[in-house]
Amino acid sequence: MFRNFKTRIDLFALFAILVLAAVVYSLNVAWGLPVRLHPDEWVIVNDAARMAENNSFEPNALNRPNHLTIKLSSIAYKLNALFHGKTVKEWIGDSQNHVLASRVLSGLFAFGSVILAWYIGRRHSQETGIIAAVFFTLYPLYVEAAHYAAPEMPNVFCMLLFIYFALLYQERQEIRNLFFMTVAIVLYVMEKYPGIVLCAALAVFIISCGVREKAYKRIIKHGLFSVFSIGGVLFLLDPVFIINIGGIIEALKAENRAYHLDADKLSPIGNLFFYVTTYINTSGLLLFLAFIFGCCFFVRRKQLLKWLPLFSGIILWIALSMLTMHWVRWGLPMFVSPLLISSIGLTEIYRQVSSVYMKTKLIYAAYIIFCALVLLNFLFGAAAMSTRFEVEDSRVSGVEYCNENGITTYNTAYEGYTPLNPTSPAVIFSAFQNYGDSFCLRMSRIEYIILSSNAKRVAINIYT
Repeated sequence: MFRNFKTRIDLFALFAILVLAAVVYSLNVAWGLPVRLHPDEWVIVNDAARMAENNSFEPNALNRPNHLTIKLSSIAYKLNALFHGKTVKEWIGDSQNHVLASRVLSGLFAFGSVILAWYIGRRHSQETGIIAAVFFTLYPLYVEAAHYAAPEMPNVFCMLLFIYFALLYQERQEIRNLFFMTVAIVLYVMEKYPGIVLCAALAVFIISCGVREKAYKRIIKHGLFSVFSIGGVLFLLDPVFIINIGGIIEALKAENRAYHLDADKLSPIGNLFFYVTTYINTSGLLLFLAFIFGCCFFVRRKQLLKWLPLFSGIILWIALSMLTMHWVRWGLPMFVSPLLISSIGLTEIYRQVSSVYMKTKLIYAAYIIFCALVLLNFLFGAAAMSTRFEVEDSRVSGVEYCNENGITTYNTAYEGYTPLNPTSPAVIFSAFQNYGDSFCLRMSRIEYIILSSNAKRVAINIYT
């Protein structure tokens, strides 16, 4: 009876968290429209619109590649057009609803990530499931990413899907669990090429389980199955990866550049520290302490092998840090690991505190304060992100001002991320000429100069 009551409380708590997640991810999802302010949304929405209009299911983009969200967005556009009784071209041409539809799709991946985090956490305890669901609902970087038609939240979802079935495989080495792990890898690769490094994690799990049970023939059998499964599923869902392998290789070479505005100039060690500090700055030092406690719990209880899949993000962390560039958004899938481990860490801290509660209430009170500070940090962070989307961007309000005052691209020198160029980076140094100790405009028709705080930060990084 007590177990049934506890289960009901658990499900009620999950329901409340999912309602909160729905509100957080849907609030202000139409930010900025009809102006497209995100610099990368066009990659998904433009190709998805082309596919929907031409009744095609083959994306053109290979460099990102974003094929998972492009394909799903294309389907969403067709369904929306059918629902409104219009052709796809008419529905897309009427407004920016197709951008909104792709953003909603990203929010749905975020919503699904909360459910997967709950399932993964429950494998440790009901309390851990609730804690994990709260973390994935309110983590500020996930709240932000859920408002973009971008690959970050699909990547997070695929990462969680891989970890979930990897945990099942650690308990039962069944082909079914192995198959779904390969599906998660394929979905990740369809969205972003770095997902291929999860194959290394897959190999570690297959080998470790086989060695533990001395099932060496199974290692070979499951290894071969994984190779053919990944190839088969990839060909079925996105045949361009197999048919146009040459184009894929060329796209990878083009993307592996050593220069990008505000995203280079760090060594591999610098990149490693960049992602660590980014996580700590956005989740809080207290939660990082819970992560350390969770790691200690695995070692002390000799359960490291059982929970090994939770460390899958470390492989991404190392692999992406070897690249010449670094981005905050690249860290979102790898942050899945410390968030899940921290959830277990908090639960285990509570169990340790409960064992000494009768001896001293001071420790118990310290734990309550500890958890309250962690929760408040997440709440304020999520609220700050939501408020950011609530306030009208100056790139939107500035358009009307420019129109009223005759400020145009012809008579203005302007940087990127300004009303005249709202979605892409650009510097204005070419508009000036150096005359000794002074700078003068090259063209007499320039009457106005528009600067952007973001573009200025990028320019300083490049030119100083």
